[in-house]
Formats: sequence, structure tokens, C-alpha cells
Amino acid sequence: MLNRRAHVGTLLLVFCSFFLMGAAIYSMLSFKGNFNDGSKDLQKLSYELAYNRAFIIGTARSLVFRAVVSASSLPDFKKEFESSLQALAEKKRTNFTTGDAIFKISFGNYRIVQNGDKYSLFVDDVSYVVRDGATEIKNTFSFGIVFDKTGVLYVR
Repeated sequence: MLNRRAHVGTLLLVFCSFFLMGAAIYSMLSFKGNFNDGSKDLQKLSYELAYNRAFIIGTARSLVFRAVVSASSLPDFKKEFESSLQALAEKKRTNFTTGDAIFKISFGNYRIVQNGDKYSLFVDDVSYVVRDGATEIKNTFSFGIVFDKTGVLYVR
């Protein structure tokens, strides 16, 4: 009876342990056992990333092909190709799915390297954003399209 303060600490320890046990039991009983909810959202975002990248490259390839067709019979192929490419990109520029690739092409932010009768168009640092709720992923990449006066040969 001389030291009652020690009993208060012991009682607090018992009540805290009961509270922690109750919280643990509640969390075990309320768990639905589904780990896949978060992974489905991430899988959806990764599919959107892959789709948008393929869409951007496909759109740029289509623009290059149309510019090649319009400039193939003209005497100064490279100059006519560039002006045709920028004009086509200017018309396509309103589509925001293509990230900033079409914007870069329409403003001339690309490089064309000639190697014999083949040309390579390089667009650097193309970026786009995929969002799902609070999750946001920004992807940045570069690509190149190799073509000649007959059409697009391949994409790198």
C-alpha cells in the first residue's frame, strides 16, 4: 500500500495492450484478402504508357510517310520534305494524346541526318503524362525514323 503509483502504470500498460490487441483483431477481421486492387491500377497505367508511346511513334511515322510522298517527286527533296512535315504536323497538333512530339515536329525541333540516299529523323526528349486518379506517371523518350524517297524504312 505504500507505492500506489506503480499500480497506475501497470494498469495503463494492461489497458494499452488490450487496445492494441483489439486494433489488431479488427484489422484482421476487416481485411478482405484482395492484394490485386493496387496492381490492377498499375497494370492499367503501364498499358496506357505502352499504348501512348506506340501511338506517338505511329503518328510521327504516318506524318513522315505522308511528307515523303508529297516531296518525293520534287527536286529539293530534303527542303520540301521538311516544309511538308511541319505543315502536316501543324494540322495534327491539336491531339494531346501525342504528347509534345507533334508540337516539336511542327516547330522544327528535330534533326534530319542524311546518310547516302537514306535520311534519319530524330526527335529527342518527347514526353507525355498518364494519370489515373492521384497517380501520375511522366514518360520521356527519344525516337528516330529512317526513310528514303520511297517511304519509311523503319523506326528506332
